[in-house]
Amino acid sequence: MTFEQLLEENEQLKRQNQLYRDVVAFTGHEWRNQLSLLRLSTTSLDQDAGSQFTEQQRTALKRIQHSAAAIHRTADNYLMWSRLDRGPFTLNSTFVDLQREIFGPVNFLFAEQLATYQQQVKVHLCQPGLLVWADKSLLVSLYENLLDNTLRASKPGSTVIVRGYERGHSHEFSIWTDGAGLPDGYLDEILARFTTGYGDSSSCGLGVYLAYRIAEAHGGELRIVSVPESWTNVVVTLPQRRT
Repeated sequence: MTFEQLLEENEQLKRQNQLYRDVVAFTGHEWRNQLSLLRLSTTSLDQDAGSQFTEQQRTALKRIQHSAAAIHRTADNYLMWSRLDRGPFTLNSTFVDLQREIFGPVNFLFAEQLATYQQQVKVHLCQPGLLVWADKSLLVSLYENLLDNTLRASKPGSTVIVRGYERGHSHEFSIWTDGAGLPDGYLDEILARFTTGYGDSSSCGLGVYLAYRIAEAHGGELRIVSVPESWTNVVVTLPQRRT
């Protein structure tokens, strides 16, 4: 194969890859729109007629709402994946209040799931109103994905510990759980696309990968420390704003 042929083949692969990303983005967008309507409809139905339902009907409606929320997160992840893998992009960074704008709202999204499995999320910050310099929408996605993965890996009745603190010229927050942990040699694999947690078949395997890429886009890092059959701690480091 000549050099010119190699260049042409490389260009074809680039075009195919771009087409693939465009399809992923379009499909994710269409899913998201329809699922938003479904979630609004089921919420309205629950509020307007929920008291007239039998216990079996209420359970079925809750399952529909839970499934729609899970698929909605998957659609969001596909859109985020398409955005991150397109190449360099501009971060819309501002000072973000970790508790008020990230931890609090995202934890509320999982309130029903927490109640169902009798789980808790406890947040400990080094100071009230801890601010980090980050793109808020990306940071929400990062924390939502990590919390989703953590709760699914945690035992019913367990407590997830979220900490936020300053370390040198960086801000860090961590998510700790006493779940099954990850087996030796699996820590690097879990950061790859379409890799699910050990023994977990309920997700598409993008959450931890996206969290890793979002931390990386901020000039930070994501690392995982785990003891098999004992606990797992995910630590996200974000640099402070340079003045």
